[in-house]
Amino acid sequence: MIAAIYARKSTEQIGVAEDAKSVMRQIEGAKLYAAKKGWALDDSLVFADDGFSGAEFERRPGFQRLKETLKRRSHIQALIVLDESRLGRESVETAHILKQFSLAGVRVFAYREDREILIETLLDKMRFAFSGLMDEGERDRAQKRTYDAMLKKASLGHVCGGRCYGYDNVEIVSSVLDAYGRPKRDHVERKINEQQADVVRQIFRLCAAGKGMVSIAKQLNDEGKPAPRNSQGRQISWSPSSVRSVLFRPLYRGIVTWNQTKKRNTWGIQQQRKRPEKDWLKISMPALQIVSEAEWKAAHDRLTATRAVYLRGTKGELWGRPASTLDSKYLLTGLVKCGACGGSLYVKSSSRKGERALFYGCMTFHLRGRTACANSLLTPMDRANEEVLSVLEHDVLHPNVTKTVVRKAVDKFRASEREWKERREVLHKQISSIDMELGRLVAAISSGGDIPALVAAVKIANDRRTALSQDLAEVDSQQHSDADYDQLEKELQAYFEASWKTILTRQVGQTRQILRKLLGPDRLPFIPMTNERGSQYEFKGTALIGRLVVGRAKALVSPTGFEPVLLP
Repeated sequence: MIAAIYARKSTEQIGVAEDAKSVMRQIEGAKLYAAKKGWALDDSLVFADDGFSGAEFERRPGFQRLKETLKRRSHIQALIVLDESRLGRESVETAHILKQFSLAGVRVFAYREDREILIETLLDKMRFAFSGLMDEGERDRAQKRTYDAMLKKASLGHVCGGRCYGYDNVEIVSSVLDAYGRPKRDHVERKINEQQADVVRQIFRLCAAGKGMVSIAKQLNDEGKPAPRNSQGRQISWSPSSVRSVLFRPLYRGIVTWNQTKKRNTWGIQQQRKRPEKDWLKISMPALQIVSEAEWKAAHDRLTATRAVYLRGTKGELWGRPASTLDSKYLLTGLVKCGACGGSLYVKSSSRKGERALFYGCMTFHLRGRTACANSLLTPMDRANEEVLSVLEHDVLHPNVTKTVVRKAVDKFRASEREWKERREVLHKQISSIDMELGRLVAAISSGGDIPALVAAVKIANDRRTALSQDLAEVDSQQHSDADYDQLEKELQAYFEASWKTILTRQVGQTRQILRKLLGPDRLPFIPMTNERGSQYEFKGTALIGRLVVGRAKALVSPTGFEPVLLP
């Protein structure tokens, strides 16, 4: 039997069995179990998630790789885990996962109790439901213990989260020693970082003097002021959003606020959302105060006045970026990036020759300043859209490529149809074989054979036939038709060639979805270039279907005379 291993350790370790506290111990135990059973095991079939809650399923990378591997490699027959809780601590989702494994022909074994995890009979399901609820209850109790511990720390003013700009986190050790004779950490406290605190005070002074958040961010970057840590892979610099977070953080006026958000929903899945203000814990800590009440009030009075002027100028409407549930109305925003700094390209409205037009430009340069990124090039939005779609048409959606895509899609339908027919034929043969066996058993009973043994054999055969009949009914319930797949392939190809150009040029929402599928998680870099033709953007990237997207979009000189040039 060929086996795979899955191990998981959650971030919460209180109340967890000792051998579940390390994925390495789980893997070692599973390997010993496989060797004891004489099962074949390959290191490529070992999957683990370290530091992931049992309520999370989609966000566990090791678990997702396991599922994909089981789909691709049908020869895997068994999966070894410590117990059911390693698969998950949410009973509904865990039961669904076990059902999927069962349908795929993969048996799941818990090595701690040396048993197979089954959910086939009513007794199996009752046992699993009970153990699943126990696992889920343990997760809830762990959350409660964690919440109580954090509440106690927050009430004492200790750090309950990460770092905060303007402060250093200082570890306070206890008199208790660990196994190596070193003092154990008791808690973490904040201490004002004077260099960063001066920057915080400067932000409040600049805001009170009337400077906007974009202007403040650019000035801080130009002066080389230390900035908060940025997203991974991005240059560390001030942005309008980081300036805003400073201006609205009550900690700088000496008020510690805890429990403002809840990290997980009722299903235990990570989904941060705000708690009602009545649940917040606010503690006054003058020792952590960086800005005075007068400085805080002056800055916020200015923000309130600016907001009132803004609303009067827009007739009470709030204009800004759309809600997170809405997609952009511009074709390339979020799908392309600045090739100089890696920041986003955004749409900027600018006036040229008395007319306003829309352009793509580097958000980092325009919102953070030249010290954060020197790319000041703007390119007309319509021309850049046309250039990307033109290259897409030429290199990616070429008829030879689309024919291959359509053919592979139709081949999947053909394979599914064949598998359905083969499965149906196998079930019919198995049922016919059992019918013949039942006929022989009935004849043996009639001839006066060993009646009790024959009746028991008839019952077993009837149970097998009932199970196979249920499987056949499930297979027959799946809708399949004897379609003419050759004709279907021709029709799909004709429709594809006739309609995709219309979709790409007229329907921005659908076009963005197509581009997102083709480009994958990597955004298309627009690299600023200067040559004999002037300043241009060059873009180059790889589509997921394997074709290379290469092209140039000329940068802004004026809204007229834009002539994109393709690379040879």
